[in-house]
Amino acid sequence: MEQPSRFIVRRKEEKIYRLKKTLYVTSLIVSLYADDLLIIENSKGLVNEFKQKMENMFEMLDLREMRYFFGMEI
Repeated sequence: MEQPSRFIVRRKEEKIYRLKKTLYVTSLIVSLYADDLLIIENSKGLVNEFKQKMENMFEMLDLREMRYFFGMEI
């Protein structure tokens, strides 16, 4: 496996770097199919924050919790 060229540091090509600290950890999953956006997350607060940011950028209609997926009731 090769490192992408934009991540190579001259004279340290053989080195690898490990991320020691992240700013935040989340399990937010966003799925886009045609014109439908599915948001999956344990925290309702994080879902609402994401939806608010999306609504500020795009015209959206909130259909609330999903009841059908690809024509199947869940």
